[in-house]
Amino acid sequence: MSLDTLTIVTAGAGAGKTYRLTQDIIRTLCDEAVPPAGLLATSFTKKAAGEILLRVQSELAARGMSDVPLHDALIGTVNSVCGRLLTEFAFEAGLSPDLTVLEASAAEQTLAALLANIAAAREAAARDAAYRLTLTGESRWSGDWQKSAGHIVAAARANGLDKSALEASQQRSQDGLLALLGTATLSADEIDEALLKAMDRLLKAADKWNLEAEPANTQNALAAVREARANFVPQDNRLLTWADWARLTKLGPGAKRREDFAPVIAAAAMHHAHPRLRADLETVIDAAFGTAIKALDAYAAHKREAGLIDFTDQETLLLHLLDTNQAVRSELSARLHTLFVDEFQDTSPLQLTLFLRLGALAQKSVWVGDPKQAIFGFRGTDPALMEALLSQMGGPPEPENILSTSRRSLSALVELANKLFVPAFAEQGMAEELVVLTPHRKDYAQASAPLQGWRLTNGRKEDRAAALAGQVAALLADPERPRIEDPQTGAIRPARGGDIAILCRDNDTIATIAAELGARGVEVTAQRDGLLTTPEIRLALACLRRLADARDTLAAAEIAHLTGQDWLTEAVRTQAITGPNVTALDDAPDETGGLPPLAALDEALARAEVLPLITRWPGARQRLANIEALRDQAQAYEDQCRSLRQAATPGGFVAALRELDPAPGQPEAASEHAVTVLTYHRAKGLEWPLVVMAQLEKVFETRAFGVNVESDVAKPDPQDPLAGRWIRYWPWPYASQRKDVPLADNAAQTAVFRAAEARQKREETRLAYVGVTRARDMLVLAIAKNNPWLESFAPGLASKVETIEVTATDPDSPTLAATFTRLAWPKGATPIFPALRVTPSAAEGDVQGEVTLIRLGERLANAGGAARDEVGEALHRFLAADDPSQPMATREALAKRLLGGWESGLAVGDCVTAADRFWAHVAASYTAPEIIREWPVQHRLPDGREVHGRIDCLIRHEGGVTIIDHKSFPGANAATKAQTYRPQLELYREALLGKGLNVTGVAVHFPVLGLVAQLNV
Repeated sequence: MSLDTLTIVTAGAGAGKTYRLTQDIIRTLCDEAVPPAGLLATSFTKKAAGEILLRVQSELAARGMSDVPLHDALIGTVNSVCGRLLTEFAFEAGLSPDLTVLEASAAEQTLAALLANIAAAREAAARDAAYRLTLTGESRWSGDWQKSAGHIVAAARANGLDKSALEASQQRSQDGLLALLGTATLSADEIDEALLKAMDRLLKAADKWNLEAEPANTQNALAAVREARANFVPQDNRLLTWADWARLTKLGPGAKRREDFAPVIAAAAMHHAHPRLRADLETVIDAAFGTAIKALDAYAAHKREAGLIDFTDQETLLLHLLDTNQAVRSELSARLHTLFVDEFQDTSPLQLTLFLRLGALAQKSVWVGDPKQAIFGFRGTDPALMEALLSQMGGPPEPENILSTSRRSLSALVELANKLFVPAFAEQGMAEELVVLTPHRKDYAQASAPLQGWRLTNGRKEDRAAALAGQVAALLADPERPRIEDPQTGAIRPARGGDIAILCRDNDTIATIAAELGARGVEVTAQRDGLLTTPEIRLALACLRRLADARDTLAAAEIAHLTGQDWLTEAVRTQAITGPNVTALDDAPDETGGLPPLAALDEALARAEVLPLITRWPGARQRLANIEALRDQAQAYEDQCRSLRQAATPGGFVAALRELDPAPGQPEAASEHAVTVLTYHRAKGLEWPLVVMAQLEKVFETRAFGVNVESDVAKPDPQDPLAGRWIRYWPWPYASQRKDVPLADNAAQTAVFRAAEARQKREETRLAYVGVTRARDMLVLAIAKNNPWLESFAPGLASKVETIEVTATDPDSPTLAATFTRLAWPKGATPIFPALRVTPSAAEGDVQGEVTLIRLGERLANAGGAARDEVGEALHRFLAADDPSQPMATREALAKRLLGGWESGLAVGDCVTAADRFWAHVAASYTAPEIIREWPVQHRLPDGREVHGRIDCLIRHEGGVTIIDHKSFPGANAATKAQTYRPQLELYREALLGKGLNVTGVAVHFPVLGLVAQLNV
C-alpha cells in the first residue's frame, strides 16, 4: 500500500473522534458524490459500528438524503465486513456461499473441547512434570500448561503461524529457557541424595533441641523441613515440586541455628542446575506446543467437515483471497473509493495486514484513532506497528488531522493531563502535538475542586477498599457534596451516584469495592460473578425446567421455595408440590414443549409471573438485568446450536449453562443513582463527571514468562506486520516463589525481559492516560502510602500531596484544587447505615407490656435433657405439617419421619401431645378459625428498610387475625421470656396492618412448657 493515499487522524481523549469520522464519511458521500458501494468502514465493536452507521443515517436524513442506499456500503465490525466480502466472492475463494459462521462463544467452546481431548491424550506423559512445575491449574498460584496450549493456539491464529512456525517456536522456547538454567555438575540422583541427607541430619539433630525454647522463626523453618522430608521419597517417585525446592532455599531460622540449616539451604539451592528441572521444562513445553499443533489441525478438520468458519477464518481467508486472486483485486479496486478504519490503534497484526491490502485497492484510506489509548496488548494488538507506521509517514499528521480540542474535561483537568503526559509520552518518542490538549469547556463558578486526593491507609487492600467506599458514601450523603455540570442539560447540580465512576486494576477489587458500597447503602453498577446462583435466575430456570417437564418435582420445589408459597403442609397432605406458579406452568399447552429455549423461557416467565414478583424484591433493577442476561444466554445458545447444526432444546440450554467456563457473571444495571465500578480497560471510550482512580499502588510483574509473541524484526515493518513473528513459551516453574530465584534473576538480564519491561511500561502509561482523561468535572486520586504506578507517570505528585496538612476526621473540607483530603480507615466520618433487610427474629425494641399466660398442659417430660435448638426445630416442623384431622397412625408416622432428622431427644408422643393441646386451644379461643402456617412476610418500613420473615401460625377468625410464634424455650419465667419476642411480633403486626388486616392479638406458644403467652398490643 502506498502511504501517499493514507490519511492518519489522531484524536485525543474527548476530542470528537467519532464525529470526525462521521463527517468524513458524509463528505465522501455528499461532497465527493461517491456511491455508498464505494465505502468500506470498520470499527472493532458492534456498538461502535452501530453508532457510526446511526450518525451517518441521521446526518443524511437531516440533509434530506434519506433515500441514499446506505445498505450498499460496507459499514460494520471487521468480521461483519469480512463476512460480506467472502460471501460475495465465495466462488473465487473456493467456499460455499452458505457457509455458517461460528459465533465467538461457539468457536471458543468447540476449540476448548478439542484442546481438552487432545491434552488428555498427553496428560499421562506430562502429568508428573506438570505437577513438579506447579502447572496443573489446581491452585491460585499454579499455572496450567493446558491453558497455555490454548493461548498458543490463539496467538498462532492471530499471527498467521502454521505448523512449521510453531515447531520452530517450540525449539526456540526450549533453547532460550534452558539457557537460563544452571549447568549441571551432578546427576539428578546425586542432587536428590544431597538434599535428603542434609534434611535427615538436621532433623536428627533437632530431636535433641528444646523446641519450646527456640524462637518462632526456627520452629517454622524446622516445620517446613519436616514437611518437605515427608513428601520427598524418590524411591517411591514422590518428589518435591520445584516451588518446594525454592522455598527451602529461603529458610530463615534464628541466628543460633543458621549453621544447622545451612546444609539444607545449600543442597536445595542446587535446584537451578537440577537435570530433572531441565527435563520437566522440556516435557511441558513439548506438551503445550504439541497439543496446540494437533488442536489447530483438529479444529480445521472439524470446521471443514461441518462447513463452518469462525471470525479469525474470515480475516485469514479474505487476506489469502486478496493476496492470490487478481480478479478479486481488480473488482474491489474498481469499486472501492475510501477505506475508513476506526480505532486503528486496536488492530491486531493480522487485521493491520488486511487493512493494508484493502487500502492498496482503495483510492484513499482514512484511519482514525489515538495511539495514546492503545491498551489492549493482552488481546494481541501491537502498538509498535502503528508507531512504526506513523514514523514511516514522516512524523505527526498535518495539523488539521490532529484532533486536540478536548470537549470533555474542565480546563484544570486538561492542564493536568498535559502536564503529566506530554513528558511521559515524550519518553516514548511521541511528539508533543500528538499529546497536548486544548480545553473547550468553560469553567463554571459553582465548580468543585477539579483535582482531589484521598489518602488511604497502608493496610490490607480490603481495608483500602472499605475506606474508599466509605468516603464515596460520605460524599453522596453530604448536602455540600461536589457540584457538577449535567452532561445532558448543562445545568449545575449536586453530584449523584450515577455521576461517579471508580476505576480499578482487577476484577477482585471491583467486587470488594462494590460490596463495601452496597453495605453502606450505595447503589452500585458493576459486573459481578454468580449470575446462575442469584434467586431470580434459579427461579427462572426452575420455571423453564418445569415447563419443559411436568415431572420435574425438584423444579416445582424450587419454585415453591423461591416464591414464598406455603407449600409444605399441602405437599405432606397430597404428596405433591403445587401452587399457582407451578399450576400455571403445568397448564401450558403441549406444543410449548417444542419451543426453542428463548421462546420457552419467555413463556415460562410469563406463565409463572416471575417478572412482577422479582420487581417486588430488593434490587429489582439488577434482578431484571440478570433476567435479560439469561435471555441473552438463551439466544447465544440457540446461535451456537444453529452454527453447529444441533437441536436447541430447553433441557440442553440448562445443561449448557452448567458447563460454561467461566460461569456467566451478572451484568451492569445502570441507574442515575448507581456508582459505576469497573476496570480502566472497560472505561475506555466512556466518561463521567467524577472519576476516582483507584489502585494507584498496583503494578504487575513484567511478563517475561508464559506465552508471548515475539518478532525477529528489529524495527517493525508496518507494510508487512506478520514478518518475523514467533511464539515464545517460557513456563514459570516455581509457582509463587518469585524473589531470590536464579531463573528470575537470569531472565531479568535478557533482551527478551528488557523488551517486555519496556512494552509494559509504555502500556502502563497509556492506561494511566485513559484513566485521567475519563473525568469531566472532578478527578480523585486514591493515594496509598506507596504508589509505584502513580509515580511512573506522575513522579513526585504523591510526595507533594504528603506535604498538605489535612486531618483524617475532616474528609469533606477541601474546596481548592491544591487541597487534598486525608482519608483513614477505620477512623473518620464514615456513616453507618442500617442493614437494608431486617430479620424479625433479630429485631430489637421495647420489651415492656402486659403478658397473660394460658396453661395448655404439663411440661413435656422427655424434652428436659434435649438440645434446645434440636427440640425447637423438631417441634416447629411437626406443627407446620401436622393435620389433626388425619388418623393418629398417619400423624405418628409423620412425627417419626420428621424426628428422624434431628437428635432432639423427643418422643413421637411428645410431638403429637404438643400439637393436640395447641389445636384444642385454637379451637376453643377463636370463632371459626382458619389456621395458616408459615405465612411469608415482606414489608417496607418507613425508614426504607425491608422486613423479610415467616409467621409460624396465623389464625384468621371472625374478628381479624392473631399472630402466634412457636418458641422452644424450656426454662422458667415464661412471661419474661415472652417479652423478649415482642419486637419480632411487633414487626409482623406492623406488616399485616400495612396490608389492611385487623390484628387482634399476638402470642408466643411454648410447646415444651405447655403454655401460650398472650402479649398486649
